[in-house]
Amino acid sequence: MCNLSGRLDSLDFVALHLLAHLDLNSNNLSGPIPQSISTLGELTLLDLSSNSLSGPVPPSIGNLTSLTYLDLSQNYQFLDGHLPSTLGMLHNLKKLDLCSNSFTGPIPRSLGNLTSLEFIGLSYNSLSGNIPHELGMLRSLSFLNLIGNYINGSIPGSFGILSTLELLDLSENRILGSIPSTFWNLKSLKKLVLASNQINGVLPPEIGFLVNLTHVDLSSNRFTGSIPPQIGQCHHLLQLRISDNLLTGPIPQDLGECIGLYDLDFSRNNLSGTIPITLAQLYQLQYLNLSYNSLSGRFAGTSLPSALVSLDHNIDICGDERYGLTPCEASEIDGNSEGKRHNKRLRLALLLAFSLFCFICLAIGSLALFCWRKKFAKCWSKSKAGDMFSIWDFNGKIAFQDILDATENFDEKYCIGSGGHGSVFRAEVRGSAFAVKLLHSMEGYNDERTFHSEIDVLTKIRHRCIVKLYGYCSHSQCRFLVYDLMERGSLASILHEEQLASELDWPKRFAIVSDVAQALSYLHHDCDEPIIHRDIKSNNILLDCDFKGYVSDFGMARELKHIYSSRELAGMPGAAAMLLRLQCVVPQDLNATGFTLMTRGRDANLAC
Repeated sequence: MCNLSGRLDSLDFVALHLLAHLDLNSNNLSGPIPQSISTLGELTLLDLSSNSLSGPVPPSIGNLTSLTYLDLSQNYQFLDGHLPSTLGMLHNLKKLDLCSNSFTGPIPRSLGNLTSLEFIGLSYNSLSGNIPHELGMLRSLSFLNLIGNYINGSIPGSFGILSTLELLDLSENRILGSIPSTFWNLKSLKKLVLASNQINGVLPPEIGFLVNLTHVDLSSNRFTGSIPPQIGQCHHLLQLRISDNLLTGPIPQDLGECIGLYDLDFSRNNLSGTIPITLAQLYQLQYLNLSYNSLSGRFAGTSLPSALVSLDHNIDICGDERYGLTPCEASEIDGNSEGKRHNKRLRLALLLAFSLFCFICLAIGSLALFCWRKKFAKCWSKSKAGDMFSIWDFNGKIAFQDILDATENFDEKYCIGSGGHGSVFRAEVRGSAFAVKLLHSMEGYNDERTFHSEIDVLTKIRHRCIVKLYGYCSHSQCRFLVYDLMERGSLASILHEEQLASELDWPKRFAIVSDVAQALSYLHHDCDEPIIHRDIKSNNILLDCDFKGYVSDFGMARELKHIYSSRELAGMPGAAAMLLRLQCVVPQDLNATGFTLMTRGRDANLAC
C-alpha cells in the first residue's frame, strides 16, 4: 500500500483480529502505535517502517505472539522512549528492525528469550548501557547492527557462542575494553565493524581463524601491538581498515594471500619497516592508504594504474613519481650495491638520532619560545596568499582562492552567523559545504592569540562531539578557519525561536547535554594535557541535522598546564547558564545523570 496518510491510531484493529499480514511501510502515517494493535493475535508480519509514527512502542505488543517479522525502522526519529521488555514474549520472532528512530535506555535483556531471532537492527538510535550478555544465547542470530548509539561497557564474552553470526556492527558507540578471546570462535562471521569506539588491546593471531571474513573495520580505536601475519589466512577479505590506532611493527607480507582485497587502510598508526612487495600481487586493490606512519624503503606500486594511493607523512619512501614519491637510487632498484644500501641505513639512523636530539633541544627551549610567541604569530600572519594547511582528512587541496570564490570575497549574503571574534560564512566548494569562520581584522594580541589558540587545540583533539577543523589560512589581509558545516546552527539560535525550540523534545535536550558533557569529559580527562574550553554557552553548541550537539569556538581554550591562576578559568559558568536555558529538569522517565564541568579551578556537579 502506498500514499496513505492520517493517524494510525484512528484505525479499528479490533475488527481485524484474523489478519495475518499488515504491511503499511513507506507511507505518511502519523500518531502513536495504538494499544489495540495487540488484538491481532494471528498477525505474523507487521511492517510500519518509513512513516512518521511517534511515541513509544506499547508494551501490549508482546501479545502478538505469532509475529515472525517486526519492522518499525525509519520513522524519522519520531518513535522514542524505552524499548518494552515485553518484546521478549515474541518467541516466534525472526526479524526485529527498529533502526533510525530515537529509542533510549538499555537494550532489553529479554531479547535473549527470542531463540528464533535471526536479525536485530537497532542502529542510529540513542540506546545506552551495556550490551546484554543474554544476546549471546541467540543461537540462530546472523545479523546484529548496533551502530550509532551510546552503548558502553565491553563486548560480552558470550558472543563467542553465536556460531551463525555473519554480520556484527558495533561502530560509533563508546565500547571499552579488549575483544574477548571467545570472539575468535565466530567461524561464520563475514563482516566485522567495530570502528569509532575505545577498544584496546592487541590483535591476536587467532583472527586468522575467521576465514570467512570479507569486511573488517577496526579504525578509530586504541589497538596496540603489531598486525598479526595470520590475517593473511582470511583469503576472502575484500576490505581491511585498521586506521587511527596505536599499531606498531611491520606490515605483514602475508596480506598478499588476500587476492580479492580492494580496500586497505592502515593510516595513522606507527607502522615501520618497508612496504611489502606482495601488495603488488593484489590485482583488485583500488584504494591503499598507508599515510601517517613510519614506513620507509622502496614502494613497488600497485597492479591497478587507477588505484588511489596515499603514502604521505612517512619517513623515507621512494618509488614511482606518479605516487608523489622521489625516485629510488639505481643501486636500490638493481640490488647490486649492498654497501650503498648499508650507508643509506646508516644515514637514516643518524638522521633519526639527530631528530631526537633536536626534539630534546626544542623541549628544553619551549619556555624561551613562549616568550617570543607574539612575535612569531605576527610573522606567521604575513605568509603568502593561499597558505592553506591540510588537517586530518581534508577532502582535496582547497586553496585560498577557492574560498574567496565560493563566498564572493565574503559577501554578506553568505554570512550565517557572527560573534565576538569573527563571522561565519557558508562556502560550497567542489560539491561540499563548509563553514568558514572569518576572524575580525583587528590588530592586537588577543585576536592573534584567539586564532592560534583555536588551531593549537583543534589539531590536538578529535572527538565525535567536537566540531571538526578541516583547515585554516593565515594571510596578511585575512585569517579564517574551515570547519564541518552544522546545518541547524547554534543551540542559542534554536532556543530563541519558539517554533524551532518546540522541536527540542526531552530526549533531544537530554542527548545534547550528554553530547556536551562527553566532549568536556574528553577535554578534561582523555587528552594528553587537559584542555579547558572556558567559553561553554549555547552560542558555542552547534547542532547537525539530527540534533546531535558539537562543542565549537576554542578561541579561549587553554591547556591546563598553561593556566596559572583561577582568573584564567573565566568563561566556564556559561555551561551552567546553557544547561539552565535548556530548562534542565529531568522527566521521570529519564535517569538523572551527573555531569562534571571545570569551573573556576574546582569541579561543579550539575545534575541534569
